[in-house]
Amino acid sequence: MDGQHLAFADASFDAAISVFGVILYPNAEAGVVELRRVIKPRGRVALITWTEPQAYELASELRAAAVSVMGESPAGELPAQLRFAGRDRFQALFEAAGLCEIQISTATASLTAPSAQWLAERLEFAPGMAAMLASFAKCAPQVLEAFRARLEIRFGNGPVELQAKAFIGVGQKPA
Repeated sequence: MDGQHLAFADASFDAAISVFGVILYPNAEAGVVELRRVIKPRGRVALITWTEPQAYELASELRAAAVSVMGESPAGELPAQLRFAGRDRFQALFEAAGLCEIQISTATASLTAPSAQWLAERLEFAPGMAAMLASFAKCAPQVLEAFRARLEIRFGNGPVELQAKAFIGVGQKPA
């Protein structure tokens, strides 16, 4: 179903939640407006997005690997999942949808993989990582190898645990 045009009647639900979903939409604001539309008055919308790009170790390790291969910081914007990394920008997403009583908290999470090799082979599971790899063009295979090697220096051949911080935001639809 198209998240910007949900096939539900107005005020169908008590609440709505999007965990790293709406933030990836080409027009995230339209997605939140649509969530607001389908909840009842006084219903709540909860969203989760990554924050603190420097603490998003999966992306920062990949960018560091790219620098080691390409000799400079790769051009380009942050991955889509980091578009709302600033508290003010994340809050504005709720406000633009007409939500009120907005509360935002921060949580730390870990991505655990069996090994650096395992993670490197599956890195494109995340749309933002796939987009970053694509931006490295012909250097992508070397960047992936450097990524694996960096993680093996840090973690050895065993499990890899990378940290990230997320915002958890909740807003209420007015009565």
